[in-house]
Amino acid sequence: MGKLPVISGKKCVQALLKKLIYEHWLTLNPRQTIVERRGGHPKYLLQDASSDLSLRENRKQAIAEKIQQSHQQSYL
Repeated sequence: MGKLPVISGKKCVQALLKKLIYEHWLTLNPRQTIVERRGGHPKYLLQDASSDLSLRENRKQAIAEKIQQSHQQSYL
């Protein structure tokens, strides 16, 4: 770390603090996402998923179909 400048005035103090905080912030590791902390996306869920499931209506339809299939199979 370099030599700290002589500080005079409130604005210099604020600027120095901002710089030190910014430099410290750069040294921190980025936080992991929830998915990364849990080990990634489950592969079995993504195997036969269609590419248009990012739309809510498509997800609702796919879930409804899956529920209907499971109910039909349990009552046979």
